[in-house]
Amino acid sequence: MRDDVDEESAESAEPTRGAEAEPTSWHRSHLLVYALWAMTLLPVGLPRASATWGEAISTGTVSTWKLRELSGLAASGLRPDTFWAHNDSGDAPRLYMLGRDGELRGAFTLDVRGAYDWEDIASGPCEGGSERRCLFIGDIGDNKHRRETVWVWRVEEPDPEAVARGEVGAVRPEHVWVFTHEGRAHDAEGLFVDPNTARPYVVQKSRKGPTRIMALPEAVEGFVTRGEARKVGEIELRSEPTRAGRLATGADMTRVGKACVGVRTYAWMWTACSPDENASVEELIEGTWERTGVGAMFQSEALAFEADASGALISSEGWLAPIVRIPAR
Repeated sequence: MRDDVDEESAESAEPTRGAEAEPTSWHRSHLLVYALWAMTLLPVGLPRASATWGEAISTGTVSTWKLRELSGLAASGLRPDTFWAHNDSGDAPRLYMLGRDGELRGAFTLDVRGAYDWEDIASGPCEGGSERRCLFIGDIGDNKHRRETVWVWRVEEPDPEAVARGEVGAVRPEHVWVFTHEGRAHDAEGLFVDPNTARPYVVQKSRKGPTRIMALPEAVEGFVTRGEARKVGEIELRSEPTRAGRLATGADMTRVGKACVGVRTYAWMWTACSPDENASVEELIEGTWERTGVGAMFQSEALAFEADASGALISSEGWLAPIVRIPAR
């Protein structure tokens, strides 16, 4: 979340290179302090399995210092066991390619002027019914509820092998949604795409009351779709044992084997699933939401269903952030 710049500066911001700095002893000591502070806020204990999901297990660690504020995570649509991730605000508009073990495999940048407050990333078809695979990047953070517009970029996913070889430079997005939230400006940190329609949805971060899920306008021909994100449903995220349980920080959707919408909070993974692969987003939202424990993490903001829906991966901000996998039952 970014609070120190306004909308006008975002339009003219050049990419920063802060995430390429190496860690210092000051960084290490303060990260330890932050981690200890986080443990006082989040529930500590063994992860709790649920009817749909098994017990969370660690698969690796995000070892690169360049990705020390991991905020979004999405499964590649082109290569198994490959994931795309990005930092929160402060980095260049850059996407990092990771393995399930958290090892950095490559990176590329988006040919845009900057990353104002990137919060989440999703993977899906570029258009409904298309075989082309795209990545959707949500520049949707608005902690002070004051941005006039927020954006979701759509970029065709580059060949992961070419990215690994360093052959992919700056990639220009093929489409962008420039939109407002219905009613008023609002912070949001979750983004998912319906695999049937390629329509993006954002999940608001609500500190009081229910969490609203908003559908973006249907994409028009051309480069820009402008309009208003409208509410398609809302969910109650119970906050026990801490308030962190109701703050939505990430999201994803799958239609492989079953239809599921997932929402990550600082404390839990919430999912609404149906055996009907074609159940609508609205039907899923109105259905039964299941809570799965994932253990304590510092500033956990990332959720991605695996491409084959055999499990979900979560991670968090912070240097040496864990990668945790929750297997589907």
